[in-house]
Order: sequence, then structure tokens, then C-alpha cells
Amino acid sequence: MTTVIHVNTERTWRGGEAQVFHLARGIADYGFSSVIAAPLKSALLDKARNENLANVYLRSTGEFSYRQVFDLKRAVNKHNARIIHVHTAHGLISAGLVKKLFNPTIKIVYSRRTDFHLKTGFWGLSRKKYTLCPDRIVSVSDKIKHILISDGVPEKMITTVYSGIDPDAFNPDDDGMSIRNELNISPDHFVVGMVAALVKHKDPLTYLKAAETLSRSRPNVVFLLVGAGHLRENLTNALIDSPVQDQFIMTGFRRDVPDLLAAMDVFCMSSREEGLCTSILDAMAMAKPVVATNAGGIPEAVKDEETGFIVPVGDSNLMSEKLAILAENRALAKTMGLAGLNRVREIFNIRDTIKHTADVYRELLNEK
Repeated sequence: MTTVIHVNTERTWRGGEAQVFHLARGIADYGFSSVIAAPLKSALLDKARNENLANVYLRSTGEFSYRQVFDLKRAVNKHNARIIHVHTAHGLISAGLVKKLFNPTIKIVYSRRTDFHLKTGFWGLSRKKYTLCPDRIVSVSDKIKHILISDGVPEKMITTVYSGIDPDAFNPDDDGMSIRNELNISPDHFVVGMVAALVKHKDPLTYLKAAETLSRSRPNVVFLLVGAGHLRENLTNALIDSPVQDQFIMTGFRRDVPDLLAAMDVFCMSSREEGLCTSILDAMAMAKPVVATNAGGIPEAVKDEETGFIVPVGDSNLMSEKLAILAENRALAKTMGLAGLNRVREIFNIRDTIKHTADVYRELLNEK
């Protein structure tokens, strides 16, 4: 088998780390073995070790770290790797230096999961690393691909491979009563939910504003916000005098996301920036209609007026209106949810993500 080193410098577990884990575990079916390189005490490294996946630890996550360079060099030599797949930007320069200084034949793949423009940085080095270091960039949505091209990355360097999930890991027939009972939510209440890190680019305050607007006309709607982050205190303070205070539940970080999704009637996402959003794919796998912003690659996942509704970034009023439509028309909500389930099974299956990534690896290895 050809060995791939998967580099991820994040310490937390979010959608990107889940994608790395599933890719590393599933790519063996296509003739590639994987080694996960991640920081000590990071969620991904812990997961790899618990699942007996080959792994090495990175002593530094700094972008200009000689330790990271030599950790990667050692991993490449030990495992006779032919590909370094970098999943976070802070690992890209180190991978490029390994190729430049020690192993000119190794191929470097970089996965781009964010939809903001490339920074120019010091002497333009921040932007240049995206053209000088990788042999191929894998964008998780076409939106990201177009942004990269507009920022000067040659189109021939970029391949879109959608992020994916395992639909079989979800049970769309779950009635969600276990979570409703836990949170004291009546079976006849309409539940809107959002699963996201409580950080700026997810814009949970817009979700709260939409909830406040909808609650004034619909007192039987309950709003869930699942996730942790530095904006929790801001949200808690905003709820003190909010009209939705008694209808808004913040659960904090939870590992039982499919169970929480089962308790929801509609899924909402208020992101300002988004590569694709695997939380939306999870909701679609639970047959939930989605009301989301048009940030990044979200419109590639959610088909407006078919699997849910798309609203402009920051437009809490229109978000509230679309949520109200689904609260009023449960049949429409069910139809959209089932359409979303079919869409995620057909287009966003993790098996397809793995297969198409393997195709990128083979194409690079066959280049002369």
C-alpha cells in the first residue's frame, strides 16, 4: 500500500477533524494506508489512538516551526510515505519544506475547508504558500474553488471533493422523545435547532434574533443551540431580557448529536462563513428540513425551496419568516426533510468523498 501522512494541527474536534478521521480509516479500501500526524492531547490524535490507527504526534503547531518540519520528515522516512495530505493551513509550510529540503518526489495535497479569501500576509508569503507548497488543493465546495482562483491559485491545481458523512450512522425514524423528555419539551412543541461552535463565523446571535422574532407569534416553538465556544457568555447575557428566554435552550457541547437532531423539527444554520457545513449534512441525514444562510458552500448542500430555505447572511427577519413557514406547514417540512435525506445519500456520502480523494492521490502519483 502507498502511505499517506495526514497532517492536522487543530486540538479540538469539529467537522474537519471528523473528515480526516473517516478518510484515514476508509482510504485503505483504495490501496492507501494512513498515518495521522496531530498535536499531543488533540482530539484527533486521541481518537486515532483509541481506534488503533497509525499515528505520530507533532511537537509544535506553529506555522514556521522547525520542530514540525522534522516531525514530518521523520514520519515520512519511518513510514516510507509518498503523500503528505495537509488538512489545516498551519501545516502547509512545514510539508512544503519537507519536500523542498528532504524529499522532492513526495506529493503534497492540501484540503481547503474555509471560504474566506487568502491573506496576503508578510511579503505576500501567506498567499504564496498556497501556490508554492501543494501539488493539489482539494476544496470541499465549488465556492471555495472559485475564491481560490480569484485569489490567484491556478485552476488546474484545484479539485472539488465534497465533504461527506455516513448516512447509515443516522436513524431518521427516531422520534426524538428521549431528548424531548430530558429537556422537558412537550411532544406538540415545534423544535428548531442549531448545532455549531459558538464562535463569530457561525454567528449564533443572528440565530437568537430570529428566535426572538418567531417567538412573538409562536409561543409553542422551542429553540435549541448545541455547542460550546467563547460566545456563550454573550448569548447568556443577551437572553437575560430576551422575549425568547423561556423557549431557548443552550445545551453546551454534546456527543449525542444524532439524538438531538431527532428531537428537532427543523435545522437552522446562521453562519457568516462556511466551507460546506457537515452539521447541515448530519441534519439532512436525519430527514430534517434546513433553513440556512447563503454563506460559502451551503447553497451547494441545501437546495432552496427543495430541501429547505436559503436566506442572506445576517438576515434574521427572513430566517424567522422561513422558519415560520415550516412551523405552519408540517407536511412541507416533512417533504423537504425527505428530499434532503435523498440528497445527502446521493451526493454527500463519505464513501464518495474517500473514493474521489483516492482518485486525486492516484492522479498525482501518476504524474511525470
